[in-house]
Amino acid sequence: PSPPAPPAHTPPAGSVSDSRRFIGFMQGGGCQVFSPQIQSEIRIFDDLVLSADQLWVNDRGFNNAGDYVYGNQRGVPYKMTKVLPGGELEWTVTGKRPEGSE
Repeated sequence: PSPPAPPAHTPPAGSVSDSRRFIGFMQGGGCQVFSPQIQSEIRIFDDLVLSADQLWVNDRGFNNAGDYVYGNQRGVPYKMTKVLPGGELEWTVTGKRPEGSE
């Protein structure tokens, strides 16, 4: 199978959908690069949604045969949430775990 086509109505790279979030896509439906790990060309598709407290990234790569090299085959993005100072996950930024949590 070949890699999926880009969405039919993909806005230009860096388009803003509304005042609360940024939606970004790769222009032209992706790019092709050489991967030293598999010693072959791979086709890369990437899109993201950025809001005040979250970043969702859906990146995926395919070899020339159309097989997945990386990424979520179901199209589910990686979902990251902003870490706030003083919040429960602040240690993930500072590297200093709360006392008694080790």
